[in-house]
Amino acid sequence: MADTEKPRPSLPDNADPIADPPSVTSPPGRLMGGAWMTVKTRQAQRMAYGRKAGAGRPPIVGLFRFGFLMTHLWRRAEADDPFADWTLLRIEQGLDDGRQRLKNIGQRIDKLLGSVQGFRFDVADTNSPINLPLSFTNAYGYQAAQLVFEFDEVMRKIITARHVGLLARDDADRTEYQAGNAVRSVLEIPAGWLDRTQRAGPGGTTTNTPMLPGCTRLDVREATEAAKRMQERLGCEELPAEIVDCTSRPKWAPTIRARRYAEMLKDLPMLRRGRGGQQPKAEPPAADQGAQPVGDGEED
Repeated sequence: MADTEKPRPSLPDNADPIADPPSVTSPPGRLMGGAWMTVKTRQAQRMAYGRKAGAGRPPIVGLFRFGFLMTHLWRRAEADDPFADWTLLRIEQGLDDGRQRLKNIGQRIDKLLGSVQGFRFDVADTNSPINLPLSFTNAYGYQAAQLVFEFDEVMRKIITARHVGLLARDDADRTEYQAGNAVRSVLEIPAGWLDRTQRAGPGGTTTNTPMLPGCTRLDVREATEAAKRMQERLGCEELPAEIVDCTSRPKWAPTIRARRYAEMLKDLPMLRRGRGGQQPKAEPPAADQGAQPVGDGEED
């Protein structure tokens, strides 16, 4: 009599039924990682930690505050908020523009440092750089960190040119301002999501300032009060149609949760059903409170 293979249960993710079910249904844990950025100028260090609000002076959003604000924007983009996508696209454009502006300034100073016949100037350096720990929940924090690093490199050139007399004081100050503005103009973008109608945290800081609640694409299509309120608060006259219909999304945008969990529910196999044939409810994973995860653990 010919050997017959016993029927095997259906497995998720289109896995070959020859596989042992636990090897398919028990995924590895989240990948965790850390990162550090080395900076060599005081100006870049200040760009990282920013400034809190004081008597008669507004706060300055630094890199770390930017990363904190981006966590909220990321979650709103996951929740199908078109205004979050609109903001992320502005940040991506700002990053590109900021890099180009810093590149132009750096090339201008390089030309200046190489213009003195018979001289070679080494760019100012330090034996004691500082390593800033970076812990962001998404790619935007790290992209902004790269911009701060490029600002640090440009600042070393400006400081060198001023030290050797190739940049007058006023010219050096103006060039430093231009370089700083190339970075700050990006870091300030997500601050538009701070709900400034609410009371700020102790000492006038934005630590506990609530964020705008946002809305969904359905709100925008139906012109609800939530959508109108976001449009007014963010100063967005009209969202582009390609953002509303989701045909254009930021290149580092997260997967929209409603769609992700719909796919998960379709893939849940019979062997994961509870007693009595009840399908277990899929709940979104809780946000990590420790080290930051690397990636979102999903495939495109």
